[in-house]
Amino acid sequence: MKDAEIEFSDQEMGFATIVSDMITSYRKVSVPLWESIGLTSGQPKILRYLVQHNGCNQKEISEQCNVEGATVTSLLVGLEKKGLVERRVLENNRREKRIYLTEKGWAKAEELPAAFRRLHQICSIGLSEDEVKLFMELCKRVGESLQEQRETDLELLCMA
Repeated sequence: MKDAEIEFSDQEMGFATIVSDMITSYRKVSVPLWESIGLTSGQPKILRYLVQHNGCNQKEISEQCNVEGATVTSLLVGLEKKGLVERRVLENNRREKRIYLTEKGWAKAEELPAAFRRLHQICSIGLSEDEVKLFMELCKRVGESLQEQRETDLELLCMA
């Protein structure tokens, strides 16, 4: 084995490491928070979307929440088991199902703003309001860039 012939750019490796470490730390904080209100980590995003788009279909949820279709299926099954959502077949199109919050789902959705506020407070400890805004803007831009790259030919990205 040859020593130190592989070179890593501190800046490039630093970016990847920081993002990865941040995601890990975020999950270690957010998962117990969501569990404390009876949800799994992906479910709050779906519930929040349904509050604003009750009666949408699964494809809309997938596209608008930026979550893979199979993952949405799994999240919805979990929400159904908890009695928070129900799927209804359309009378004029038996193949299409719409997703609706149940009474219990609406009650659970009322818990979300406080939980999101708490998560925001935890994540922004030690940051000024301007720093939080800048961080959120930068994360949004990086996310949009990643989404654009994902939508292009992924094979070309992997060959670069």
